[in-house]
Amino acid sequence: MKKWFKLFIASVAIIGLVNGCVEPKTPEQMIASSADKKMMSAFVKNKSKLKGEYLSGNSYNISLRNNIETVPFSLSRHIGSYASKYDSSRDTIARLYIKTAKSRGNKVKLYKTSVNSAMARLAPQGSYASISLKRYDLDPALIEFDKNGRIKSALVRRHYFPYLHNKSARAHDRDSIILIGETIRQIEMMVGNARLANGYITTL
Repeated sequence: MKKWFKLFIASVAIIGLVNGCVEPKTPEQMIASSADKKMMSAFVKNKSKLKGEYLSGNSYNISLRNNIETVPFSLSRHIGSYASKYDSSRDTIARLYIKTAKSRGNKVKLYKTSVNSAMARLAPQGSYASISLKRYDLDPALIEFDKNGRIKSALVRRHYFPYLHNKSARAHDRDSIILIGETIRQIEMMVGNARLANGYITTL
């Protein structure tokens, strides 16, 4: 099962790279290519409010990248500074995600960073896949459930820290990834019920 899933993720990553080269340029094309047109439409129409460097998406995910500005601390203090300044369960991206999910009659549940880490590690890697200094455990996860209790989508975060000669980081990038379509179907099977139960915080 795990071997099959790794092959699936690899194929998704390849498709993502291909899509990145020929990514639709118009909002209409981006929406048409998405497996979750309602969610993609909401983010495309509100792109100017999200303060992201870019918005991309295909049949497998919707992704936004933000540059996180901080003072030149050591990496540990840099991460602490992020945690003290950002509540990613309440930021603009999270609020739009929750609003869109609820508008179609679904529930959104908040989970601990351990669930975010599990899902973000399984998500297709982006253009920073070759960077070895990545963190998955700095943010909670938001998961949308439909009326039958099945996972419809998930909003997870992934951080990329640049290597500097003095081993300090002055800024870093954070990807906000909405997992949809076949990706979330496969991740739903891989992330066990026990992990979700242990990581559950509240229903928003």
